[in-house]
Amino acid sequence: MKIRQGFVSNSSSSSYVVHKSYLTKKQLKELNKYFDETEFEDEDICFEEEANYVTFHCQKHNNQIQDLLNKYNITKDKIFYMES
Repeated sequence: MKIRQGFVSNSSSSSYVVHKSYLTKKQLKELNKYFDETEFEDEDICFEEEANYVTFHCQKHNNQIQDLLNKYNITKDKIFYMES
């Protein structure tokens, strides 16, 4: 497994990990709401909230996750990317 910081767009399976200390309560609430209300074309996109971090998983559409993180002002220096 490769671990990189920031975005990578050529992988077929990706996970983006953000430590909760980098998120405001408002961002976290909005992300939860977004994933609760949105129906994705790609069912392999998901959001998981753990005790200290959140993860975003996707199989094919990395740009969709990247756009979402940009929308909520989660900067590349706060994102750890895992490619499998």
